[in-house]
Amino acid sequence: MSYAPLYGPTFHALVREPLPTVETVVLSDGTGIHVGSDAVIRTLGHLGGRWAFAGKLLKAIPRPLRETGYRFVARHRRQWFGGAERCPLPDVTVRERLLP
Repeated sequence: MSYAPLYGPTFHALVREPLPTVETVVLSDGTGIHVGSDAVIRTLGHLGGRWAFAGKLLKAIPRPLRETGYRFVARHRRQWFGGAERCPLPDVTVRERLLP
């Protein structure tokens, strides 16, 4: 899996239309571009096992309700799980997967 910044050339080559917000997750895989809760579901599927099963359960929830839940968690994640003052520098294994 590779990573690209939302404002970088790699992302803009894949996604032509602007995102509704940059406070979201975007996944590009062999099936297309997935944003928000759809990206989370696809990511869980790629993880396999219990995570894939959790993704299937989430997919059964209607998209508008899923997106409301996704935005709620996104809004409160730092409050619940903490957050860094600034982004840490990636180690060598992560740097190899960063795209421009």
